[in-house]
Amino acid sequence: MIKLFFNYVIAIFMLHFLYVNGENDISNTFFKFDSCEAESTFPNIGDNGLPQYGADNALTRGSGYWCSEGKHNPNDVISWIGHLKNVRSLNGVIIHWAYSPGEVSIMASYDGNDSYEEVVPYQAIESRAGNIIQNIIFNHVIRAKSIKINMRHPVHEYFGINFVNVLGSRDPTLRIQGGMSSLTQDLCLQINETNNVVLGGCINSMSYLDGRDLWKLNSSNQIYNPINNLCMSLKNNMIANGGELIMEDCNSSLEHNDGRSSWQLLPNNQLKILRDGNFCLTQDGSKSGSIDIALHKQATSSLSRKDQKYSPEKAIDGNLDTFWLSEPFDIETIPDAVYFDINLGSKYKLEKSIIYWKYPATKYSIFLSNDGENYKEISSNLANFLRSTINDLHITEAQYIRIKLMSPNPEFSEGDEENLFYGIKKVSKYIQNRIKFL
Repeated sequence: MIKLFFNYVIAIFMLHFLYVNGENDISNTFFKFDSCEAESTFPNIGDNGLPQYGADNALTRGSGYWCSEGKHNPNDVISWIGHLKNVRSLNGVIIHWAYSPGEVSIMASYDGNDSYEEVVPYQAIESRAGNIIQNIIFNHVIRAKSIKINMRHPVHEYFGINFVNVLGSRDPTLRIQGGMSSLTQDLCLQINETNNVVLGGCINSMSYLDGRDLWKLNSSNQIYNPINNLCMSLKNNMIANGGELIMEDCNSSLEHNDGRSSWQLLPNNQLKILRDGNFCLTQDGSKSGSIDIALHKQATSSLSRKDQKYSPEKAIDGNLDTFWLSEPFDIETIPDAVYFDINLGSKYKLEKSIIYWKYPATKYSIFLSNDGENYKEISSNLANFLRSTINDLHITEAQYIRIKLMSPNPEFSEGDEENLFYGIKKVSKYIQNRIKFL
C-alpha cells in the first residue's frame, strides 16, 4: 500500500533552489526555460565562434546577456521567446533587464505551436536605469509552455535581457511513503541512479539532497519529479512479472494514450494506474527495507584458513557470532592484496555494501563484475578505522563482488602482537525494494 502526504517544510528546506520566500511568506516555484529565440540579435561573434549576445544568454544567470540589434523605431516590436520543457501552470515572469524597454507585454502559448495570446498588455516601465529587475504577475494562473516577451518604445539604443525565469503556481510537493516501514526508517518512493522508481529509505533519500523522492501531480493525472520533470510510467505498458516503473518524458508517455503514466489515489490510500485492468502499486515481496542479496551465496578468499570454522562462508551466513579469518602474517610479510570474493549467482543492481569487521582493513576497495573476470572498482576506503563500514555501490549491475584488502590494522590484533589478520563477521550487499503492480 502506498500513501501520499504533503511535506511543505521539509521540501522547502531541501530544495532551497526551487522554493524562496516571496511577499507575505508565500512559497513560490520557479521554472527555468529550456530553450529560447529572439527576433533580433546584435551581430557580434565571440571568441568561441558563437554569437556573443545570443538569446540563450538569458537562460542562465551570469552567462552574459541577450542584446537586440539596436537602432529600433519607437513602434518596432522586438520579441524574446522562452520555451519550457513541458506545459506548466504559471503565475508570472521575472525579467532581469540589461537594457529595459519603454513598454513591455507578455504573451503565452499552450504548446509553443499554437498562436500566442496576450496575458499582460503593454505596461510602461517607469525606471530608465536600464539594468533593473521587473516582476510581472499575471491576473490568473495560465497553462503554457512558451512565453513571449514583447518590447517596444526603446529608451536605450538596444533591448537587452540578463536573465528570465517564470513563476509557477503553488502546487504541493509530495513525498510518497509506503504503508510498510522497515525497522530503521520509513520507506519512500524515489528515483535511483538508473532512472528506475524504487522503494528506499526516506532518510537515506533526503541525505542525497537532490530531490529524488519529491513528486508533483499535473493536470493529466501524471506524477512527476520537479527536479528532472520526468513522469513516473509503466515501462512499455507491460504488466507481466509485476512490470517495471521508470521515469520518462511526460508528453511522450501521454502520446501512447494507454494510461501508462496516469494515476489515481484511491480512498484506501492505494495508488492505481489508469490503464486497462485494475492494478495498484505495491512493493515486491513481504519484507520491508532493502534486501541482503549476498546472504548464503558462494564465497571464496585468496588467503583462507583450512579450518572450516573460519571459512569464507561464515561472513555471509548472517550470523555476527561467526566470522571469516585469513591466514596470519606479520608486519614483514603483509600481502600486497588479499581478495574476498562473492558469487551472487545472478546479476543484480547493487545499492550498497555493509561490512562488519572482526579484524578491519585500513585500506580496501570493492570491485564488481558480470563475468567473474573483468572487474571494475566501484568504491574504496583508504582510511578505515571502524568496525563496520558502508560503501555506496551506485546501483551497479553485477554478479561477482571482489573485496580487495590492502592493509591490516594492528590496533585490532586483540593482544596478538606478532600476528596480523583480516577478519570479516558479515558482508551484506543490498538491492533496493522493487516496485510491482498487483
